[in-house]
Amino acid sequence: MWFTDNPWPPIVLFACLAVVFFAIWTSKRRNILLVAAAAMLVLGGATYVLEKSIVTDEELVERELLQMTDAFHQHDIDGTLEFISVQAEPIRGYVRQAGDLLTEIHTLRITDVDVELLAEGSRAKTHFRANGEATAIAVGRHRFSTRWELTWQREGETWKVIDVERLDPISGETITPFSLQ
Repeated sequence: MWFTDNPWPPIVLFACLAVVFFAIWTSKRRNILLVAAAAMLVLGGATYVLEKSIVTDEELVERELLQMTDAFHQHDIDGTLEFISVQAEPIRGYVRQAGDLLTEIHTLRITDVDVELLAEGSRAKTHFRANGEATAIAVGRHRFSTRWELTWQREGETWKVIDVERLDPISGETITPFSLQ
């Protein structure tokens, strides 16, 4: 596990230290202070590069979630099913049914994504909100605000959805997947 999911706090710290060393150098004119300021800038840049090269399991699961929801937004049901475990047939059925009921997804915005690793890193839970506008066969064009909790399982080198809970957007209580709430 990497010490931070956000590289900016250490980068800002290194930048502030560089400014402090440079400010002291302007009055003392000791070369070591100028070298220390430059070293802090290099460390800030190295922190950014290192952070971008390290991908945590949480980041992998979040990326899978965003790719899955993007496939669903594009109405690519087969592409969406690639993210769902073949052993989770009821969930795969829900996705197919949703694909049949929706004629077009106009907008889809994923927010408030939270990823939690479970079972010593072999499972994960994602909690997120999905808001947007879609056209459904039964109700026409409709705005929706939804909240979801997905359980993921590591299958080989990839993460696959094994359970889905739709939550009431306000109370957080479990509701049926096709509820109009």
